[in-house]
Amino acid sequence: MSQTGTPSPANVQNFAASTNNTYAGSRALLLKTYGGEVLKHFDEKFGLKDKIRTRTISGGKTAQFPAIGQASAEHFVPGQEIVGQSMVSAEKTISINDYIVSSVFIHNIDEMLTHFEFRSEYSKQMAQAIALTVERSLFQMAVGDARSGDVYVSGQTPGEGTIANNASGQGAGVAGMENAISKRLNAVADADIASNLVTEAFNAAAYFDENDIPTEGRNLFVSPRTYYRLINQTDKTIINSDFSAGNGNFGNAVLYKVAGFNIVPTNHLAIDGTNTAGVGTNGRTGSADDNFGPDGRTPLGTPSGGFSTDYAIDARATVGMFLHTEGLGMAKLQDLTTESEYSVAKQGNLLVAKLLCGMATLRPDCLYEVNNLADAAAF
Repeated sequence: MSQTGTPSPANVQNFAASTNNTYAGSRALLLKTYGGEVLKHFDEKFGLKDKIRTRTISGGKTAQFPAIGQASAEHFVPGQEIVGQSMVSAEKTISINDYIVSSVFIHNIDEMLTHFEFRSEYSKQMAQAIALTVERSLFQMAVGDARSGDVYVSGQTPGEGTIANNASGQGAGVAGMENAISKRLNAVADADIASNLVTEAFNAAAYFDENDIPTEGRNLFVSPRTYYRLINQTDKTIINSDFSAGNGNFGNAVLYKVAGFNIVPTNHLAIDGTNTAGVGTNGRTGSADDNFGPDGRTPLGTPSGGFSTDYAIDARATVGMFLHTEGLGMAKLQDLTTESEYSVAKQGNLLVAKLLCGMATLRPDCLYEVNNLADAAAF
């Protein structure tokens, strides 16, 4: 009886494969002399770190966040009985999804023949992969829920006048709170995106102020390209020391705030998370279990276990997401953990990193998306 079989794809893919993609060919790297430095991806930046509400639960399948409306007061009329008022209340719940897992198999022979230690780097890359999945899912959910809120077309000011499309579903406020906002710029030229976004920053600040959302914890997430467009505006007002002392440095390409929002560049906001299944309501796909995002690294569709919501939308037109730290929430049933198991049958070690959590929008009125879609375009 044969005691060996075809090596698993994980073994072959650890190192560069030969032209015939055989396991023997994949050892080409192992036979070379170590040059003293390992080539690897640079660390990714995660913009949502410490900018959402996070709660760890000890058990159960959901985490409950009660929402209480505001109390009212009135003048007392002598002789009348005080009977109390009915308070508006609701709740937001976060359902725990299935595990988010990243794994690597390291063959014994690979470890012995290499001149460098790669376990620590693999562990770091797996942790980053999980963080990437969480952050992309949160951004996709935020954009999707904002587009389920009150939709305003170009020429309209959010919070004032006519609404192009009224809020529904996850974009609607609870317990008397206001709705999420999605504002269209109507396909303006690239050169005009920055100036339009600055205008919307002040509209977003007014909307947040009117809804008593604290000034602390306000952030504006943008793509790197939009970030540099903001710095390099024609009049450079938001970085000019005469108008915005200490707000950045043009030479170093640094910008801190606009209209009170901290500006955070990220590669994980304006991405296409949809798949070939087609786009449904508010940009969400109908069945996206086979979707792995724009670069094949992130499952942005419905969690494979069928839990919670679909995180996949097309957010390429999003130019800015104004978000307060109270807007999004994540419940963790099991925090990020790593495991290692040696397999005699496979003659190697399996490294696994995993996280068990769920995500949801807690306060829709803390979400204000600006996109460059045409006024008549469908999400």
